[in-house]
Amino acid sequence: MIPTNYSYREIPYELLQYHANWDLHPFLDKAEPVTQSPATIAKVGLVTPPLVRADQEGNYKFLTGWRSFNCLKDCSSSIQSTLWCKVLPEQTPKISALAHLYLNYSCTRPISQIEFARFISISKTNLHSIKELLKLFESLGLKSNKTYLERIEKLLLLEPEMQRAMMAGTLNENTARELLRLHASDRLDIFRLFIDLALGAGKQRRLLSLIRDLAGRKGISFSSLITEPQIARILDHPEMNIPQKSQALLSHLQDQLTPTLNTASTSFNKWKDQLELPENLSVDHSPNFEKDEITLSIRFNDREQFEKSLLFTQLLDLRDC
Repeated sequence: MIPTNYSYREIPYELLQYHANWDLHPFLDKAEPVTQSPATIAKVGLVTPPLVRADQEGNYKFLTGWRSFNCLKDCSSSIQSTLWCKVLPEQTPKISALAHLYLNYSCTRPISQIEFARFISISKTNLHSIKELLKLFESLGLKSNKTYLERIEKLLLLEPEMQRAMMAGTLNENTARELLRLHASDRLDIFRLFIDLALGAGKQRRLLSLIRDLAGRKGISFSSLITEPQIARILDHPEMNIPQKSQALLSHLQDQLTPTLNTASTSFNKWKDQLELPENLSVDHSPNFEKDEITLSIRFNDREQFEKSLLFTQLLDLRDC
């Protein structure tokens, strides 16, 4: 499937052309390189030659490296007018060109899920049948279940800035799927709140869950909820830093949703702080304070430390009773 008759050649700038249908990163700016930083490109040029494919007019269309090429032109002070490229001949089958496209990116770093979604879309556009599509993915060692591929491809319904965030790792895939269920305006507002508060995956899901439940209870949109005066005061607070704002917002929403639970949790934590327990001891209440049970946990550094403890001896005594 992957041809061996490609070559490395110097191609004049004027013969190099953008190929939108094969662009794996349409959500990025045209001079935003993917595999190298702009500083590295300015210093040493392109480390990896772009992958191009010859066409019948004698031009060469980018399959990879178009953004790195644009960055090179923007930051280069030389009069360079040619670029070393990895060239696929015009007669290269599309299925082989697609394999080259994927391998050229995946050999330098892991492919993000949003890039994978775009690769699925490009492959479906260029191949004639689902059978050929699955054959391609199997040959690349990728999961080739039709339902799975369709599920991943739906991530392309996200707005470009969310796709960029997924590639950067600042938007979790599961959270992104939850955002897709929302109205577009709500989705953007919640996403920007995630970014402004620099929330990790866990807090993204928790915040979204709290907003969904509270907005549903009040019968208002997500956007209306997060612009309420109390929330606006938290987000605009002049003295709180970003982590403090995110914690204050989560606490406020939890208190609005379950005031009794929040009061109980605050009271329990104050009591626990007064105990001044050693670092290896922790006290926890039953989930959601459904019962009055309290659990005491003891952490040992290793098995040997545990077996030397008085607690271990008492456990043995109880077993022998």
